[in-house]
Amino acid sequence: MKLKNYEVKSFFKNPNQDFSFALIYGSNSVEVSRNCKIVSELVAGPTASEEMRIEEFSNDFIKKNPGVLENSVKSLGFFSGKRLVVVKDTTDAITNEIEACIKNWTKDDANIILTAGALSTKSSLRKLAEACSTGYSLPVYENPLTLSELKFLVNDYNINIKDSDLLLRLLQYQQVIEINVFRNLLEKLALYKNGDKRPVSLKELTEIFSDSEEFDEYDAVNFMTNGEISKLLQSLKKLEDKKVSLTNIVIRSSRNFLTLHKLKSHPQGVEFALNSNRPPIFGERKKIVKAQLSNWSVSQIEKALTMLSTLDKKIRSSSKTPSTSLVERDLIKIAQLTRKKA
Repeated sequence: MKLKNYEVKSFFKNPNQDFSFALIYGSNSVEVSRNCKIVSELVAGPTASEEMRIEEFSNDFIKKNPGVLENSVKSLGFFSGKRLVVVKDTTDAITNEIEACIKNWTKDDANIILTAGALSTKSSLRKLAEACSTGYSLPVYENPLTLSELKFLVNDYNINIKDSDLLLRLLQYQQVIEINVFRNLLEKLALYKNGDKRPVSLKELTEIFSDSEEFDEYDAVNFMTNGEISKLLQSLKKLEDKKVSLTNIVIRSSRNFLTLHKLKSHPQGVEFALNSNRPPIFGERKKIVKAQLSNWSVSQIEKALTMLSTLDKKIRSSSKTPSTSLVERDLIKIAQLTRKKA
């Protein structure tokens, strides 16, 4: 069964108990696993694992052992209650096995939950889930959180935030980092405030979020891409003082330039590319990316990617930890590309 985006979100909060199988898929493996865990607990209860009512298999195991999946789905458990069979990292290679299993599925059988990476519209697994009347296709997209979703998440972590301006600031933070990193920082904030019933202050929020390594790395990449060399050097020094490996910056920089290249070279133009990109680029992050795209040509971006690739090879081929000066020098050269006409 194919669901709309809001229906998928609703399912993750209150899943239908009578599904033959649910396919949870997406490029963010952390979020896919998290939603699998949520659905499992909501359907079978928090004690299901202890009571051996959840069986887990890998895609390869099912592929090599035909019939195991159906036997597991049909078998009776020692404890009463819902049973689940979870297959992780599922691929199209076992679509036929799943299809054969759900043909004979009844409400007395175990529910099947499949997790998978990103699946194209041509995927046989995805097509099966979308066409099945008792199955659910549940894509996990890295869509921006709405304010109501953020409030739900904050309450879920038992974080007391009274100031609406702080919530909006949190929303801005979420716009520039991956959702799983954002959740980790929320958890850190919850632990920081454990036992303290007072509302979170601006100072406390800033200490946890603005001082995180993820934001420092993000700043360094932006300073380099914007050609702000003095700020880049200050940012790299800050990361070095925190003992953060500068190879992280090389990796993040490569990802950023690959995104810029995809957007800049889109046949239907930058604006269309920005609005249709997955995962979506929005809010403050969108403004930053648009500004960077205006400063870089496709040929400059390609040159930056070549330089980053060469730097990455230097780092990987060396048996020693790369010197800070080596990484700094090459990142400065890339930053200087913005001052040259393509």
